[in-house]
Amino acid sequence: MTDEQTAAKGHRAANEYAETHEAFDAVKAAILKALVETSPGQPEKILKLHTAAQNLEAVRQALMGVIQSGQMAEHAIALAGLTRQ
Repeated sequence: MTDEQTAAKGHRAANEYAETHEAFDAVKAAILKALVETSPGQPEKILKLHTAAQNLEAVRQALMGVIQSGQMAEHAIALAGLTRQ
């Protein structure tokens, strides 16, 4: 993938995150609320909620990784533009 493609992908991911970050936060809050309200006598449910929270965070981190790669590609493009004669 070229720097230009990576930068474009990063822009798209940033736009998606701008639209969905509130949903990520709301889902995380709901999972944590359910975890707090779950009886210690329900270890299966606790494990499922914990897994859901981990998966949600993994998706968020993957999206942030794409955004950061795009930012680095933009920086590389800018540097290449400065050094071209």
